[in-house]
Amino acid sequence: MPRNPMLLRPGFRGVAALFCVMLTGVACAGGPAQSQTAPGSAVTEPTASVELVFWQSIMQSTSPDEFRAYLERWPDGIFADLARLRLAALSSPPPPMMPPEGEWSPYVNARFGTSLRFPANQFVAQPPPDNDDGRSFLTPDGTAGFLVFGQHDMFGQSPDVALDAALRDGEYDQVRLQRVLPGEYEFTALQGSRLLHRRVLIDRAQGLIHVFEGFYPLAREAEFAALMERIALSLEGASAPAPTIEPSPQTAFPPVPPSHPSVFQSPARDTALRRDLMDAARVPVQADLGRPLLFVVNTLRTAGDWAFLMGTPVEPDGRRFDWMRTPFARDWQADMMSDLVMVLLVRQGGQWRALEYVIGPTDVYWIDWVQTYGLPEALFYAP
Repeated sequence: MPRNPMLLRPGFRGVAALFCVMLTGVACAGGPAQSQTAPGSAVTEPTASVELVFWQSIMQSTSPDEFRAYLERWPDGIFADLARLRLAALSSPPPPMMPPEGEWSPYVNARFGTSLRFPANQFVAQPPPDNDDGRSFLTPDGTAGFLVFGQHDMFGQSPDVALDAALRDGEYDQVRLQRVLPGEYEFTALQGSRLLHRRVLIDRAQGLIHVFEGFYPLAREAEFAALMERIALSLEGASAPAPTIEPSPQTAFPPVPPSHPSVFQSPARDTALRRDLMDAARVPVQADLGRPLLFVVNTLRTAGDWAFLMGTPVEPDGRRFDWMRTPFARDWQADMMSDLVMVLLVRQGGQWRALEYVIGPTDVYWIDWVQTYGLPEALFYAP
């Protein structure tokens, strides 16, 4: 009858003897004679060999307790650094499982047709901004979240040029990932103690841009990185142009001014026309903000009975406007709005009034008014 081949393997009995010394402090029967000691005498352990054998026995283990036992016995051992790394990896909680498909909800922006899907049980929708260009979502503790919004593509940049501009203007500490695909770009970057993940779709045919930007603490990267990537990949743009508001056919508006440069002017300071326009523009804006204000004018142009104002609100005494004391405080704090106001004005019956206005736009909002009322773009900026 053949013998057990394990018993014939060279060195096997020596290994067994080393384990006995390590575990009991005395040599086992049948071990090498030099490992045995007389009763009451000190035991001389072959430390390096015992350590090596022990390490080989646990190196593939998934039990944190075994690596703790190694470090307790050999805190400065040959494999101590590796043991600490393995212990840290085994002691860390596994990243949470990706939410099942049934727990994901859609978000669709009616103005631009921007859409995505997100786990509604992990992110809470914040109040929409007044300009209705997107939405922000936060975790219940507010430490992570994402923004999704659309805007008009006024620069017509290719994805690679747009990516370079975004990285240049973002003041990021480190760019982790960047990639450019036809009609889109994406990057992940470190900014202070948090990571940002941005994906941008550029729809040249419709002149629109769709943006996702997620953020989360660097310390929780294992928890959020894959989740943000999946949300980002669900970002889509509408297959048809976003609807625009058409003026009521019963409403009679002044004639549309011609596009000739001679019809456009910027009313001078301290003129009656400028005062009338400022007073008319303040009426709806002050009502929405609930505070008196003045405008620092960025753009003020008129053509016939049409006028456009883009200005920055300030306090009546000239100090910086306090947005935190308005209904827009949450959007201002979340960096979801600008400090601008745009107002489209018409003169009817000899009186100027605000026909359209937007508070805190983050894109060239007036392009909607060009399309809705058939106005020349030269009313809104000086070529």
